[in-house]
Amino acid sequence: MSSISSSRKARPNTARDSDYVTVTGDFRSVIDEDRVRRGLPKTILTPFDYWKGRQRRTDEIDADAPDEFVLRIQNLAGDEVSVTLDGDYRVPPGTKIPRTSPMVLSYELNCPADYHRIIAHSWIRFGGDGSVDISALPALTQDEIRAALKEYDHSLPAPPEPSPLPSFRRSPRVRGDSASRLGFSVGGGTEAIDLPGSWAYYVFHLPRAIYVGRVATTVDWNSDLKQVVRVKLFNAFGELVLETALEGGDAVFDDLRIEEGDYVICYSGSGVRGTGGGGANRFPYGTVPMHVKLDELPRSVFDHLNPTPGMPRFTFSAD
Repeated sequence: MSSISSSRKARPNTARDSDYVTVTGDFRSVIDEDRVRRGLPKTILTPFDYWKGRQRRTDEIDADAPDEFVLRIQNLAGDEVSVTLDGDYRVPPGTKIPRTSPMVLSYELNCPADYHRIIAHSWIRFGGDGSVDISALPALTQDEIRAALKEYDHSLPAPPEPSPLPSFRRSPRVRGDSASRLGFSVGGGTEAIDLPGSWAYYVFHLPRAIYVGRVATTVDWNSDLKQVVRVKLFNAFGELVLETALEGGDAVFDDLRIEEGDYVICYSGSGVRGTGGGGANRFPYGTVPMHVKLDELPRSVFDHLNPTPGMPRFTFSAD
């Protein structure tokens, strides 16, 4: 019995027959040559020869189970088709693979029952428009394979131009405006900390007006993990001044002016570690109220089940 499987998605509805190549092949002679090299009987035998060959392998495989041979075919684009040869050791009808330019295929032939590879990565080139008998074409040399790969690379469309980096507004200095662009930091320390999964807050005083267009923090970013530190900044009257998220690095945005005064910074970062210190508190229910009014917040909350959360350093800068 033969079967066909593919490592790619099903053929799209918009595909045309001309986009595919029909693959054929007869591997009986190749399999026979391999059997002779290994001291096994050929596929065309007398009943006695067949019985004798099977007796030799009784301890290895079921004598009643015929060998299956799996052919794996791949084109230059990486499309792959695996087929089981039929009872006559031929590629089953209807085997197709997407066409590339140049039309170069690599294939290998295996016998899974014996964990044996009969043909290892043979490459062939086909120049016609019809079907291709891969068993009848000569194998390419290494130089021919390299030339075909280079030809295929040149046939690919040029990659799109990289998207320009996002541009964010930066307000110019104006005479008479004393707002600083030198930035400021909140929190800090040198201890190893775990950021809270629920929302925590920290109160501070900003001694002068500043422009802010970037937020950074002392977190050990891991490129293999989806790490997010969420930040909300409220003034003393509960008005939201800034809301952003640091995803694997700094958060950058259009600059805004933050006036002198008292503020509450709220943050959360489940599974995120870094360096910092203490001094922060948790919200009673782990969520941020719509209006965080500083005078209504407790300055210290002791909860033995939820110890004081770690507070990293947050650095706000204009650039």
